[in-house]
Amino acid sequence: MAKIRGGLDRVLLKYPEIDPAKVRLIGWGAGQAFTDYYPLLGLPVEYTVCPFPANQGKQIHGIPVRSPDALMEEPHDEVLLVIFAAHSAEIMNQIRNLWGDYRCVPALTHSNRHGDIDQLQAFSRVFEGLSLQRKPPSHTPSLGIFVQGPVFPYTPMALAWQRMACPEAHICFVTWDHQSAASLDACRPWVDAVVTLPQPQNMVDSRNAIIRSAKAGALHLAEVGVPYSVRMRSDTVVTGSLYRAVEELFDDGSRNAGKFGFLAHSSWKQIPFHFSERFLVSRTQDMCELWSLPEDMRGASEIQHRTEEPYQQIQKAAVECLLWQSLARQWAEPARDLADGYRFAANHLLPMDEFVDVLSLKSIPLFNLTLNKGFVGTPAWWREVYADLPSAMRQAHEESAQDFTIAEFFSGRVG
Repeated sequence: MAKIRGGLDRVLLKYPEIDPAKVRLIGWGAGQAFTDYYPLLGLPVEYTVCPFPANQGKQIHGIPVRSPDALMEEPHDEVLLVIFAAHSAEIMNQIRNLWGDYRCVPALTHSNRHGDIDQLQAFSRVFEGLSLQRKPPSHTPSLGIFVQGPVFPYTPMALAWQRMACPEAHICFVTWDHQSAASLDACRPWVDAVVTLPQPQNMVDSRNAIIRSAKAGALHLAEVGVPYSVRMRSDTVVTGSLYRAVEELFDDGSRNAGKFGFLAHSSWKQIPFHFSERFLVSRTQDMCELWSLPEDMRGASEIQHRTEEPYQQIQKAAVECLLWQSLARQWAEPARDLADGYRFAANHLLPMDEFVDVLSLKSIPLFNLTLNKGFVGTPAWWREVYADLPSAMRQAHEESAQDFTIAEFFSGRVG
């Protein structure tokens, strides 16, 4: 049985200028995600687009499937693309690069973090009226945060969120010097320092931009003298407690030297050294060593992998692998294969998902969907049914109306 939370008003977190009552919705995707979940969401999608010619011209759940070329007829300021795909972040990048800078949101995610998004929505509704008066700290803070990336429309709110969560932390925002003075001024009230840099010349992908700005952020925190550093991006907000994460991972400073708190759920276990770098906690000295690697001067042909290559060659195009393999070599540890990666992780990486996590404002879904895919309900599942019986009955009717075969039932598509 599926439980669905959310709604179209979540789009305001990413695009506060949108009127949800007036924007026209266009789907992206005509595969299993659209087939399985579109009927459950109640979104008035006019049509959905699919890059695969075999799907174009069909109707799925009464919704026409068209070629992406149909987007060329759509004014950017009138439509919102709703992404029905497992890898929505990659799809949104492809849309921007190939079809234009359309406003896009994921349709849904399989996650129970709707409470975190509800809290973020509540904060967004009061953000415009917030102001902050801070006295200069009487001592060096124990915690420093460097936020790296461009100024998005929601970045000032993300910085304000982090300031409210960590009032005494030294927060530094590292970004690019070509951005407007107005956008930077909107960020300044919420941080202790804004560091602007020229973008790298070699911008095959974002790796050198990440390396350059993260290095500057770590060095800034070292100059301030904070003992612990946090690395995060300008599209994210932190949920949970950073102070608790530092306490649990490092205690009074006597434990886990040379180790980094990281998000295990954002790291790929089959790719050598693919450990997420988007949100890290460590001693400041270790953070500076991590980001001391030189910028990558390879060209696109050397970085990109071909689809016919072994899957572990993904590491050539992943900044995560470049970063952690560089640190392993700097610390005279082997950095060749997957086994070396597991050894390095055991020695230096501490999952902190239990204490703290991040939400990317780029990828807030319209809906959260939690599923019980097994044939037998657990005690916890039945407790949820009893606690909200009207919702459970509504979901049961919707699932019963789906036209799945017995084979599809046993393959796990039902529920």
